[in-house]
Amino acid sequence: TREIARLWWGLAYAYDHGWMSFPPPTRPRVKRDPKGQKRRGKLHQPSVIALWLRELHPDARGAAVVMAFTSLRVTECRRLTAEWVEPAPEGSPVPAVLRVPAACAKDRKERVLPLVRPALAAIKQMADAMADAGAPPSLPLFPHDHKRAFKSACKRIGYTGSISPRDLRHTWATLAGRNTGIDAARDMLGHADISTTNNYLTAGLDRTTQAALAIEAQVVTEKPSQSPKSLGGTVLSQDIAGESASQAEGRGFEPRCP
Repeated sequence: TREIARLWWGLAYAYDHGWMSFPPPTRPRVKRDPKGQKRRGKLHQPSVIALWLRELHPDARGAAVVMAFTSLRVTECRRLTAEWVEPAPEGSPVPAVLRVPAACAKDRKERVLPLVRPALAAIKQMADAMADAGAPPSLPLFPHDHKRAFKSACKRIGYTGSISPRDLRHTWATLAGRNTGIDAARDMLGHADISTTNNYLTAGLDRTTQAALAIEAQVVTEKPSQSPKSLGGTVLSQDIAGESASQAEGRGFEPRCP
């Protein structure tokens, strides 16, 4: 879009200064993608994520495991150091926590994330390797970009789609929202506005089916508190919903196929 606009303005500038004998054509309108559409993450099945993680190159697996189990942004993961890891409070079901400094967070707010065992093992393995090499604990553990390794792993497992760090965060948010609620997902993701968290959630068929069945149960089984006439004839009572096509014809209704 920028290249087309610059070309058009260059032609218009040349015409205004007499370098062209004819004016440039009407500036073309380029259809843009919806805002944030390209950057929106995709949901992948947990079984696909598990198989993909096993096929990743060891150098890329550590960073992918940490992002998949902590919801860290890729920029935060690249700044992750061993100093962020702290023991979990007594009685906590997780072995450790990850304290993301405010200076490394996108919203410049510190947050504490629980570390499950796979993520803690990946961090400990990389920290031990760097310690053996004489590196200080303040150095980032996963500073590199692994896009090529991510694509290669997808090909090896025969997965036609692509898995990116944003997809890992999107998948984590969706699974967390289903099991713990959107408030917990918002705190883990580090969102100031819950509407931002909604952009990360993808409703599965099981959730939409439950919603449809719940509405069906309320509309069909519950009797209206007011008469259909007082509500403008929009109430679908149990008697009308459960009658047969022949009964409907007798009442003056024409049965229609959906």
